[in-house]
This record gives sequence, C-alpha cells and structure tokens, in this order.
Amino acid sequence: MQIALAALTLIVLSAAIPVIFRVKRECEGVGVLSDLTVTVVWCQYLAIAAAASLSATFSAWPMQLPRAVEMLLGVSSDAIGVALVLWGLASMASFRRMSGTRPDRLIQGGAFRFSRNPQNVGVALMLVGVSFLLDSGLALVAALGFWAVFYAYLGYEESHLAKVFGVEYERYRRHTPRFFGVPR
Repeated sequence: MQIALAALTLIVLSAAIPVIFRVKRECEGVGVLSDLTVTVVWCQYLAIAAAASLSATFSAWPMQLPRAVEMLLGVSSDAIGVALVLWGLASMASFRRMSGTRPDRLIQGGAFRFSRNPQNVGVALMLVGVSFLLDSGLALVAALGFWAVFYAYLGYEESHLAKVFGVEYERYRRHTPRFFGVPR
C-alpha cells in the first residue's frame, strides 16, 4: 500500500509540471488566466491535497516522533493554516479575483498586509499539520510537493501582477512579505 501511495503522490506532483507551464503561457500571453486553467490549477491543488490525505490516513512512512510533538505540530499548523486560508478568502472577497480571472484591483489589506499569498501558505500549513497529526512522512512529502508547485507558480503570478498593477504592485511587493511576516 505504501508503494502505491508513494507512486500516486509522485504522479500527482509530476502532473503539476504542464499545469505550471500553462499558467506561464497565459500570464505572459493573454495576461489573465482562463476559466479552464483556473479549474485545472484548483484540481491540481485538490489532487495534491488528496494524495497527502490518503497518505496520512494510512500513516504511510511513519515519522516516529513522540506523539505529543506530532500533536503539537499538527494542531498548531492546522489552526494557523485554516486561519490564514479563511482570512485570505475574506480579504480577497471574490473567488474570481482570488483565482486570477478578474485582476481588477490589488488587494493589500487584511491577510494580504502580512502575506502576499496567505491562502497558499495556509493550505501548505494545513497539509503539514495533517501529516503530523496522522503520523505520515509521505503526507509531509506531498505537503512539501504542494509548496514546490506553489513556489514555481508564484514567479509567473508575481511577474503578471507587476505587469498589471505596475508601480503599485512593486511598492506592495517591497513592503509585504511573500509568505508571512511583519510588513516593512
């Protein structure tokens, strides 16, 4: 079972490569992500989350940490992750804006004051939390894979936002941490 879960995780993470290139093409070309691309990106994120969840459910590759440490890391990562996702969604106030199909204004308040990417940081933290709560090293690998996919996607998104919002985005980028922190 663990080999099948590891293979599934590798396949799901590998499938992200063409998705990232599709995002790159649309950001550099049309300047707005198509509904199809947004759907594919969301499906990719959900597939990675599903691979992590399956691995965690079956405790693939147990981490062998003390249970109290796993619980502390898991609960705190999940709580912070859920809070960031919900705060980011509330700050964005539009699914289409959040997904890149409606770049009508640059959101800089709420969660976006402390992170340029609160939802993705939150999802990554939730996946890490689940891996610790259910004692799965493979789920942690999938969570790190999510982070890698998100990181690859970020470069294209940031370059696109710089084109769309110009000086306003450059100022925002200088003052707001990419992942999370105190604004400069």
